[in-house]
Amino acid sequence: MGRCLVDKAKIIYNMANKCDYNFIRICSENFDLKDPIYEFGAYQIRGQEGFSDCRTFFPGKKYIGTDTNMGPGVDEIRDISRSGFESESIDTIISTNTIEHLEYPREAVQEMFRILKKDGTFIITSVMDHTIHNWPNDYWRFTPECLKSLLKDFKTSFVEFSGDPLLPKIVAGIGWKQEIKIPNKFLSDIQQWKKDFRYLPMSFGLHVKRFIPPIITDFYDKNLYKPLWRIRRKVLNKVRIG
Repeated sequence: MGRCLVDKAKIIYNMANKCDYNFIRICSENFDLKDPIYEFGAYQIRGQEGFSDCRTFFPGKKYIGTDTNMGPGVDEIRDISRSGFESESIDTIISTNTIEHLEYPREAVQEMFRILKKDGTFIITSVMDHTIHNWPNDYWRFTPECLKSLLKDFKTSFVEFSGDPLLPKIVAGIGWKQEIKIPNKFLSDIQQWKKDFRYLPMSFGLHVKRFIPPIITDFYDKNLYKPLWRIRRKVLNKVRIG
């Protein structure tokens, strides 16, 4: 039983990571992201080597992975909150599933804004519905509105989520220091991304929904999900209080 739960957790964790990196892929395909490209939080944990390497989306471009420790995927040791770069010196910055591990995330985003060039781009992803994962610490969970707030200094920004609308699995955003018009193809690709990763649950029962005909899942979502979700919350609250 224990091994089964561990294996299931690994499968779901890999699904969540696949969702993150597909968001990065969509951004790379729809925007001319200039190099050098710096990734903050590039360390590939055990079991994720290669799988979580964003540089594969940017062939021929200078890509530097940074983190606070050397390891797979890391080219330079850098602190996302105190990067050591000069102001307006970096073209593109990527940060995937890192900001939840920072005690002061707003300071980190402000630092990214500082070092980006006037036409620079910042891509960020994080988690909301996720277990505690201390690498080395785990401080925060982000709603889409929270991510919008973190990107408010950017002249143009875009934020979306995947998973349950009431409890998203992944939140993702992109900010530009200059005003741009977001292309319709990008918006279309994002809608497909949301559809592809609509169900990223910790519950095996919800995971099975991915293989049920859409007409049934749509009926469930529109007519049954919210009432059942409220019942579930009441039960969980009683368990916690008890």
